[in-house]
Amino acid sequence: MPIGMSVVLRFAPADTATAQKVLTEVTQPIRDQPGCLFFELHRSPEDENVLFIYEQYADESATEAHMASPMFKRIQDEVFPIVEDRQFNQYDTIEA
Repeated sequence: MPIGMSVVLRFAPADTATAQKVLTEVTQPIRDQPGCLFFELHRSPEDENVLFIYEQYADESATEAHMASPMFKRIQDEVFPIVEDRQFNQYDTIEA
């Protein structure tokens, strides 16, 4: 069953460009991972220092593979340390 995740990240104005650069650079490699169904980076129209990621993976093993990937490690090393606030939610897909 596909797993969806939403991540809202708030940065200090001085850090937003760095975070966006890193996240933009890892977007296509993440999309190319086996089991990645969707990965999209967004910016809030109300606050340019808030980025939103929606991602979806085929199943738990694809999610775990993503979390073990070099791209996620880069996010952990370069983005997480400069995050002021992070909201993460995971969702199970409801098949219609």
